[in-house]
Parts: sequence; structure tokens; C-alpha cells
Amino acid sequence: MDFHVHADTKLLIKKVLNYYVKLLGRLLVYGTTWLGFIGWVSMIKEKTVLVLGAGASIPYRFPSGRQLVRDILNIQANRLYAFLNDIPIHLAQEFLKELDSANPLSIDTWLEKNNKFINVGKAAIAHVILKCEDTEELKKNYENRYFESLGTDNPLDPNWYQYLFDRLTRECNNLEQFGDNKLSVITFNYDRSLEQYLWTSLVSTFTGHGIDAYVEQIKKIEIYHIYGSLGPLPLQKAKGPFVDYGKKTQDQNTYQLCVNNINIISDAPSNEQEPVDPYLHAHNLLENAQRVYFLGFGFHPLNVTRLGLEQLPNYKYDRFDGTALGLPTQDRNTVIDIFVHKNSRPDPIRENYEILLPPKTCYKFLHEIACL
Repeated sequence: MDFHVHADTKLLIKKVLNYYVKLLGRLLVYGTTWLGFIGWVSMIKEKTVLVLGAGASIPYRFPSGRQLVRDILNIQANRLYAFLNDIPIHLAQEFLKELDSANPLSIDTWLEKNNKFINVGKAAIAHVILKCEDTEELKKNYENRYFESLGTDNPLDPNWYQYLFDRLTRECNNLEQFGDNKLSVITFNYDRSLEQYLWTSLVSTFTGHGIDAYVEQIKKIEIYHIYGSLGPLPLQKAKGPFVDYGKKTQDQNTYQLCVNNINIISDAPSNEQEPVDPYLHAHNLLENAQRVYFLGFGFHPLNVTRLGLEQLPNYKYDRFDGTALGLPTQDRNTVIDIFVHKNSRPDPIRENYEILLPPKTCYKFLHEIACL
């Protein structure tokens, strides 16, 4: 007797088989076996680098690249004029007019092409970011609210800073063990929210130590700002003046400090100083890592090129992945073509491209996919 399978049943069987093939690929690549689970409950013992884009700071009410441009355009020219002593009112007006006409996706790349506006642009960036820095906001989770329309997160999920700190301290019995975590961070963001969160959480988790003891441990987790930041925090005990986190008194001295610490690639060096490639150190961190995760990164072709991702060794990394929430399919596929060759176990990935660069928030990615 002939046995015929209905077309709908065949389709269902095919979907089920595809699902389990993809699941098997994820298990093979990301180690979600018992051995992988054992790795998750320990400290970060493999050299791991997180690369942060604007999307990584959005959960803490910092603007995306596009929103930063819009926020700057809302500043009045006379306020920009007051930020720094050497900003003429006509230059502030021209800056806002040209920025509005250009309507760029990124203020950084636009300023690179418009050197005469660099200082006024830096002051404008500082004004927007300073207003967003707030220690209380670091305890909340706006990531879920921001992406809730996409149905990607549970509103009860912790924020990703909270999850990362838990991973860093889960097996720490004392303060001295915190610095044993092998984690470095490369960030394209100007804000100091991650540094501030790690500091306040560390001090409140391992109480009773002197300030120098906390500083010694926190410095072992390197956070490298490619484009600079608003300035060193008091906790970093850097030489020279610092800028308090969430500083509400925004005077000319504060803005000048921020301008001095923000780096635009085309900033002209003095005659006595050779140009420094800010990407060189980032490339070294990536090259020496075993696991690399991109969080909230937009994968602008210029940044991909400057980071030298294609030049990094192929088939070297235990994990080379990241988030792609909101990234256009064509852009995502272009990046996947690079990423697929960086993983040391590429075969399951080649069969299941969609397991790379999933459309997930930073927290979901770290919690469900990344092996820290």
C-alpha cells in the first residue's frame, strides 16, 4: 500500500528539521552544553573584548548617533556661543545651519570633514551627553522600553550592565579577585556610564576598603574610548582635572575639559607631535582576544575598515559575534561574511548564517548567546 504524506505535513516536518539543525549549530558554536554552562558560572577567564556602539548606551537614556545630531540641532546658537570663550557667535550659527543642511547620520564623521567646526561641535556633543549622565538612570532598564515594540525583551529583565557586573563578581570571594577577570572594552561612545556603574557597584559590593584598593581593581578592566570621552572621572585618579559624572554645573571650564578629551580623527596634531592612530590600540586588543562581542554597534563601513576587522586572523576566535538589532539585512549579511571566517569553528555557522549577529538587545545577547 502506497503511503503519501500530505504537502502541509511535509512542510511542517521540514520546518521542524530546520529548527533542530539550527539549534544543533548553536549548541556547537556557542557551547550551550554542560561544558558551556560550566564556563558561564565562572569568572571571565578567557581574554574577552566587548566593542560598544551607541546602541549599548541607549538603555541608559543616551542618544543614538542620529538622535545626537537632532539633540545638537535643538541647542540655540547663543548657548553654543557661551560654552567656550573662543567660539564666535557667527561660527556657532554657521555650525548649526550647515549641520542641519547636511543632516548626517553621525556627528563624528561630519566633523572629520569640517575641521573649522571641531571645537564648537565637541562643545555641543559635551552639552548633550552631560545632560544624559545620571547615576540613578544606571539602575533602570530602558532597553526593554526602547525596544518593547519589537517584542524582544521581558520588561522584568535586568539591564546589561547589571548582568555584566554579576558575571564579573559571581565567583569573587573578595575585592582582589575582581581584577582577575580578563575583560577589555572598546567603546565608540563619549559617555562614562559603564565606568561609573562598575565603580558604584564594586564599592557597594565589597565594602570597607580604601579608595586606592577599588581604583587598583577597577583599572584592571580596561575601557578604551576610541574617540575619547567627556573626561576622566574622579575614581580614575588621572593626572590633571576631572569631570564629575552627571555634573549639573556646566560652566566654561567643564566644557573646555570635555573639548580637550573628545577626539575627532582629523584633529590636527601640533608640529612637535606625530599623529596617533586611535585604532591601533583597539586593533591590538582585538588581535589578542579569544572572544569578541559587538554590542549596539552599527557596523558603519568606515569603522569596520578602521578597526581592521577583515585583517584580523581567520579561524582564531572561540567566539566572534554581536548584536544586529535594527541593522538592515544587507548590512548584516556583509558583516556576517567577515565574522564567519573569524570563528574557530565555522562549519555550523556556514550552514546557519542566521545564528550570527542575531537581532537581540545587549542583555538578551549576553544572557542567551555570549559565553563570557
